[in-house]
Amino acid sequence: MKKSFVFFLVIFSALFINAEGLKVFGGGNFSSYSFDIEGIQHTSEWAVGFLAGGGFEFEINHSMLFGINLIYQRRAGKEPYVLGDLKLGLNELSVPIYLKFRFSEKTGPYAILGAEFSYVLSYTAKDTLTELSLKIESETNDFEAGLITGLGYETEKFFFEARFYLGFVKLLNDIHNVANLYNYYPNSNLKFKTISIIFGLKL
Repeated sequence: MKKSFVFFLVIFSALFINAEGLKVFGGGNFSSYSFDIEGIQHTSEWAVGFLAGGGFEFEINHSMLFGINLIYQRRAGKEPYVLGDLKLGLNELSVPIYLKFRFSEKTGPYAILGAEFSYVLSYTAKDTLTELSLKIESETNDFEAGLITGLGYETEKFFFEARFYLGFVKLLNDIHNVANLYNYYPNSNLKFKTISIIFGLKL
């Protein structure tokens, strides 16, 4: 999986250098994770993260574009208990691929629809009461993927976008280390969902 992602990054870089419609952006996100315990669905509280990246778009016609981004981002979620919170944080490189639908030519509102593929750089669990933290990459899948949709507004030089991500890949393979550390069992079939607020500049 690592070799495949590196190959994809090389292709992305080559396209980025030769592409038109280049852009850079940054922003914040709000994430939550869901999990099930013995068939019962649970959802964590939302937590704040951040993102930064760049990308390009190719015009298919005057109202439709093909876009691809490369993003570094942190997702997080938290589970409250009696004396504190258990926070799960996910750092990753993400490649969203999408279609962009303009409601007017060049400037104005637009919508996007596509998929996002990510390589997990690190994954940590932290107890806010004891400040005890554990890296759990060995229990984490290297790959995450999900669907994205969003709405935005663009001018000739700037754009603003609100984007929603819904993960469909199970992130944790084995959580015994997490369970032993916190005497807690929160992460069976864990998947993230994220709302991102993005501000960007067209180059």
